[in-house]
Amino acid sequence: MMKNILRIVVFITALLSAHAHSTDTAADIDKAMVDKLLAASDQAILQKDVDALGRLMSPNVKITLTVNMEGQRDTTNMSKAEYLDAAREQMRTATDYKYERKSLGIEIVSQGKKGISKDRTTESMRLNGQSFRGVTLTTASIELVNGVPMVTSITGDSKIEMR
Repeated sequence: MMKNILRIVVFITALLSAHAHSTDTAADIDKAMVDKLLAASDQAILQKDVDALGRLMSPNVKITLTVNMEGQRDTTNMSKAEYLDAAREQMRTATDYKYERKSLGIEIVSQGKKGISKDRTTESMRLNGQSFRGVTLTTASIELVNGVPMVTSITGDSKIEMR
């Protein structure tokens, strides 16, 4: 039970994706596209809109999350559906939710085909009467999928404290 709660705590913080509402068919991605994606992601998270989060990720997004808590480390690979189910559960049960993201930088790689965003996200909430605070270092890859910037992979490493 605790292991599942801990996974849920980190799932939202790791999701740094958003739909850019673009019909641009350009072959390259740029920092402005990535910035727009991340700003929209912040809004989706703060609005607790899981369906919007689902539209922000590519169908084949690769998600790897590591949780460090009380000296234990657990790594989970998730499908998009598993991630969204966990996000729904967290948003349904969490109270006193606070979220803040700080950009650590954006890099355009693969000859302009991929944006890499590194962020530090801080999250706090109450779940089942217990207070949690998590800090997650996230690396997200953003690529054009059918001309639309989408998150294609997420790697998150979280340190969770119970309070």
